[in-house]
Amino acid sequence: LFEAMVNYLRDKANETPDEEEASSPQIEYKLPQLYRMISYYGMTSVMYPSKLTARYPEKDCVDLKELLSVRSEDWCYFNLTQCGHSRKIKSFEVTVIEAKGIKVGWVEEETVNTCDLDNDEAIIGDAEGSVALDPHQSNIINDSTRKRIEGLKLEDGLFIRTEDFASRRYIDGRLVASGDELDSTLLAKSEHSHPYKINWSPHSQSYDTYYRHLVISINGDFLFW
Repeated sequence: LFEAMVNYLRDKANETPDEEEASSPQIEYKLPQLYRMISYYGMTSVMYPSKLTARYPEKDCVDLKELLSVRSEDWCYFNLTQCGHSRKIKSFEVTVIEAKGIKVGWVEEETVNTCDLDNDEAIIGDAEGSVALDPHQSNIINDSTRKRIEGLKLEDGLFIRTEDFASRRYIDGRLVASGDELDSTLLAKSEHSHPYKINWSPHSQSYDTYYRHLVISINGDFLFW
């Protein structure tokens, strides 16, 4: 397993414009062990990189400064997709640098962009098969249902993390939404209020991650990790 990681890093370091890019390692019969080892060494973003793409790139207000850094001078939706590999993205972190508004969520769509979100009527969280966290409005939107989260507000430097395809959501390290009953029990012993119970849980029988994609709507500047 360690050899696969070292070989990939060496191939990336030796890449030339004349050759194909190095492919992220895929040891099919040992994928869980491989992913666990790569995560342990903090190498996931290096071994399995991601990139941001505008769902509607014809918008001239978008500045894709780097693969994971974007500035948009108007509301626009972005996808976070794999870059040179097929490993599913199930967790991520985003830092709001400066923004008038942001909605971070997931949608279920068989192919990218089949869920029309680039209009005034379809909003992530309201669109069927989507869920979103909206710090500006201090709420989480789950199948058009809005739940206010006390203490949640949009500000520069806000740190947002989602895990397991949005089954858990954290703001500045505080759990604010979860699909796991155990989280409510544990958090009840702390000084914080109970996290909002979301219905999009990876433990439900209908759970299907194959068509689940991260989508973010923002008017401002943000950075993914």
